[in-house]
Amino acid sequence: MTDPTGPNGAGIRGQQLPEGMGSRASRLEVKALPRSLVEEAAALFAGNYRKARERQPLLPAGHADGEGVLRKLAGLAAGEQGVAVERDGHLVGYGIGLAIPEWHGWRCALMPEWAHATVPAGCPQIYRVMYEALARQWAADGRVCHLICMLADGAPLDEWQWMGFGLQCVDAVRGLTPPAGPTTRCDIKRAEPADAAMVAGLMAELTGHLSDAPVFLPPEVPPAPAEVEAHLTDPERACFLALLDDRTVGYITVRSANPEAGWVLQDPCTASIDGAYTLPQYRGQGVATALLGEGVRWARDCGYGRCAVDFEAHNAQGARFWLRHFEPVS
Repeated sequence: MTDPTGPNGAGIRGQQLPEGMGSRASRLEVKALPRSLVEEAAALFAGNYRKARERQPLLPAGHADGEGVLRKLAGLAAGEQGVAVERDGHLVGYGIGLAIPEWHGWRCALMPEWAHATVPAGCPQIYRVMYEALARQWAADGRVCHLICMLADGAPLDEWQWMGFGLQCVDAVRGLTPPAGPTTRCDIKRAEPADAAMVAGLMAELTGHLSDAPVFLPPEVPPAPAEVEAHLTDPERACFLALLDDRTVGYITVRSANPEAGWVLQDPCTASIDGAYTLPQYRGQGVATALLGEGVRWARDCGYGRCAVDFEAHNAQGARFWLRHFEPVS
C-alpha cells in the first residue's frame, strides 16, 4: 500500500469535474476535496474512531485525536483523487481513492479506513453519492477494481453490498489473556533457522488452501526456505510449530505490526499474526488454539498491548476459528 506525499490541489489532476459531481441529490453536493476542508475531514474521521473505541477499547488510542489522519490527508499527492460531500454548506463526508498499481492482476483504487468518513445521519445516502462520483473517476483512469476498508461499525456493510461490493478480508483484535479452547497433547516449539524448510512447506500448504475452494484466492508463490530462514532470525518476528505423532502438524507466525493489515492496527503496540495453518487431518484437536496461545504469550512477554489478525471472510474454517478468539474491528 502506498503512502503518497506532496501537496493536494483543490482540483483532481487539474481536470474539470466529471458531469454530475457538482449536482445536488437529496440536498447533497459533491465536489473535489479542497485543502480548506482537510482539517474538518480529519476531525470527522476522528469522531467516528472515538465512537469505535468506546465499543472496542483495544483499538489503538493514537488515532483518536485525528492528527495521524490529518498528516495523511495533508500529504496526499495531487494525483490522488478525493471528493467532499456537503449538505447545506457543511461537510458531511469525504472520500479519497489511492492508486494501487496491481491487486491480483487488476489496476485498483483503494480507500483505506482513514481515507473516508461520514456523519452518522444519512450515512448510506452520503456514501452512495460519494462512491458514484469516485467510481466515475476511477473507471476513467482504468482502475476497475475498487477496494474499500472501513471500521467494522462504520458504513453499513449491507449498503456497500447493494453497491456491488463483497466482504473480502477482516481485521480483528484480542487482548493478551490465554485463549480459551480445547486442550491438546501436541508439543509447541519455537522454530529455528534449521526449521526453515519445514516452515516453508507449511506455508506452501496454506497457499494451496487459500487458492482452493471455497476461498479461490489467485495462487501466489510461497516464500522460499532462504526467505523463511531470514524471518526466523528477525527479533521482531516469532514462529511456533506444533508437533504431534512425531511430525510437525501446524505453525503460527507473529510479528510487530503487520504493514499489510488494516491501517488502524498498524501500531507499534500491536503484535500481528501474519500466518497460521494446521494440517487438515489434525484439525479439531486444539492444535490451532495451542499455537495461538504461544503467539499471545510471546506478544505479552515482548510488551505488546494487543494481538491482531487479518483473515479472508470466505475462508470458512479459518473464519470460524479466528472469530472465536478475536473481535472484528475493520
